[in-house]
Parts: sequence; C-alpha cells; structure tokens
Amino acid sequence: MVYYHGENIKSRYFEGWYFKHQTQNTAIAFIPGIHARENGVKSAFIQVITPDFSDNFEFPYERFKADRKNLAISIADNEFNQKGIAVNLENNLHTIRGRLKYGEFIEIKGDAMGPFRYVPFMQCRHGVISMMHNISGSIGIQDRVVDFNGGIGYIETDRGCSFPDRYLWVHTAKNDINPTSVMISVADIPFAGRKFTGCICCIRHSEKEYRLATYNGVKIVKLEKNAVILTQGKYRLEVEVYPSASYQLRAPANGQMSRRIHESVCCKVRTRFYENTRQVFDFESSQAGFEYVN
Repeated sequence: MVYYHGENIKSRYFEGWYFKHQTQNTAIAFIPGIHARENGVKSAFIQVITPDFSDNFEFPYERFKADRKNLAISIADNEFNQKGIAVNLENNLHTIRGRLKYGEFIEIKGDAMGPFRYVPFMQCRHGVISMMHNISGSIGIQDRVVDFNGGIGYIETDRGCSFPDRYLWVHTAKNDINPTSVMISVADIPFAGRKFTGCICCIRHSEKEYRLATYNGVKIVKLEKNAVILTQGKYRLEVEVYPSASYQLRAPANGQMSRRIHESVCCKVRTRFYENTRQVFDFESSQAGFEYVN
C-alpha cells in the first residue's frame, strides 16, 4: 500500500489521514494533512474533533514529513504512524497533548476504490488503512486526562483536489465477542462531464470481511440524512443515524481548505446487516463518526 502520494504535487491538491479513537464513553479524531493552493502555496494542518469541540492547527509546510511506503506522518512535534500517535497541540483555545499506542491493524483486502483506482483525474480518492486496532494510552485535553486504554481505533485517508459536493460518511464500531467495524461512504462523483452516485462500504465482522460497493453492483435503496439502506445480492445493510452535536471542520475545494463541513465524532448509530434472511449483526454505538453534506 502507498501511504503518501503528494510529494510531487505542485498545486490544487490535498491529502489527509483520519485517525479515530474510541472507548465505550468517548471518542477523538485527529486529521493531519497538507494542501496546495492554486498558486502553489502549500500548508500543513492538524484538525481535531471531540464530543465537545473541534479545532484546526496550522503549520508551515516545511514542518511536514510523510513516508510513501510506511504509515509515518510528522507535523512539527506531532507523530502519526503504525505504532501509534503522539500529539502536542496548543493555541489560544485548546491544549491537547498525549500518546496512544496501537495494536495490530486489521486491513481490508485490496483497494477500497476497486477498479476506480485506475481512473485518472478523479476528484477524491478514498482509502482504508485499518478497519480496527486496539489502542492504549491517554490524551490530555485542557486540564483533564481522557483514558483510552482498552479502546479501538480506525484509520482512513483521502486525497485529490476537492471533497464531493454531496456525500454521506459513517464509521461505527464495537469491540466485544464479535468485533465489528463498518465504514460507509456515499457520494456524488463527477465523471466524464456527468455525475453518478458512488458507494463504498467496508464491513469487518468476527474475522470476516464484506464489501458493498458500486463496482460490486450495490444498490442504494435509501439515502437520507438519518438513514441508509444498501443491498447487494444476498446482503442488506440498514443504518439509522440519531441526531447529535456536530462541529465544524475545514474541507478541501480545489486544494484550498476553504470549505466548511460539520462532523460528529460521538453520534448514535444503529447498524443491521443481513445475509439472505439471516441477521449477521445488529448493534448500536454512541461513538460513531458521521458527516452529511448536501
């Protein structure tokens, strides 16, 4: 897997990595990344989203380093890699410091984009680095310490020039006798002067992987802000999203982080998955990540 693609990009480009961490009670996500504006000026950033706030920390591009062949991202005094993360962030509003260690990654088979990975000039390319891994450690936020021992993590990545105009994204997971992690992305995709609605859904349940996707013939039966239903052959996925607090994040538009979207990192989501008439799983999580942009 290639973990960093932007070393030779001159302008109108972004690349970011989404590191989510959750316990039974809370969650936090860090989004390190870079962007190159139309005029070629490059910058680095780290966005943070918690159940209580979001924030964006800007850095000179010279403080950014990333490895093409290994998951290893460094921005100033902040490290994100296969072994874990170390964050040291401070501004006038927030102070966030701590270390988290990662266990073995559960990766998906092949590329999340399927055959679309070969299509040139796509607006945005999505990748999944780890569907689930154990985490330990703590993060200090202001004057309190948040314990993440026994929690689980999830990592994905995006790159291109812009996020889709309209999309829904959900990640939800649980860690019990049958560990489960589900990622759904449904978006309007510009292609050959037109648009189509594309879908990628990766499911890891009890050591088995399922892939529902446009390139596998998925059908989007229902797509609303608070509900998604997908079918593909003998499989059916039903997702219900319950309203929760969301916070502003910056998103790319032609390489510039000028767009504003909202995300919840602790959203309540119920997920049901069926194989023919057999229910494979049915669970709720209040630490789901959720974005809906219309």
